[in-house]
Order: sequence, then C-alpha cells, then structure tokens
Amino acid sequence: MIDTFKNYINTLLCLGIFVTILQLVIPKNNSRKYIYSLVGIIMIISVISPVINFLKNENVEDSVNQVISNIDSYKTLDNESDDSKKEANEELIRNQVINNIKNDIELKLNQYNIKNKNIEIYL
Repeated sequence: MIDTFKNYINTLLCLGIFVTILQLVIPKNNSRKYIYSLVGIIMIISVISPVINFLKNENVEDSVNQVISNIDSYKTLDNESDDSKKEANEELIRNQVINNIKNDIELKLNQYNIKNKNIEIYL
C-alpha cells in the first residue's frame, strides 16, 4: 500500500516537472492551447488512475476494511505512545520541581548558616 502511494507521488512529481519543462519549450502560437489541453487530459488521467485501479479490485470492501483497520491501529499506537510520553514528562517535571525546591531551600538555609541533614518534599 505504501509502495503504491510512493509510486503515485513520484508519478505526479515527474509529471509536474515535465509540464514545467514543456511550458518553457512550447512556442507561443496557436497550437499552444491544444498542447495544454492534451497535457491537462494526461494529468487528469494520472491523478484518477490509482482510484480506478483501486475500484478494479474485486475485493473493494475488503480493501476498504483493511485501510480502516490500519488507520485504527495507527491511532491506538499514537494514543498509547502519547499517554506514556505524558506520564514520563509529568514524572520528569515533578522530579525537576522537587530538586529545584530542595536546592532553593538549601541555599536559603546556608545563607543563615543553618545545617540540614535531609530535606523531603512531597507533591
């Protein structure tokens, strides 16, 4: 499926480059509009051809179900990874806040020559 999509993108890019070069090369005369019409038809065919190939497939319903299941699996993977990233980030932030508060308290106590053994902070 991904290879088909890559080929489709490559075809469109090559067609775009071809059209750009063609616009530079074509002389400005009456035949120019006919050439542009032909190029437009070729572009329409190249854009629609993957859809036609997809519809030619005998198992259109199976193909659609497969695409939908792939999309759902990507969504669940993204959601799971987002949840685990959130938890990891929250833990890192919590530890950073605790360390910053400890360091601040130690600096304040050291200014007044107060020695401490242990500082415990709960969030």
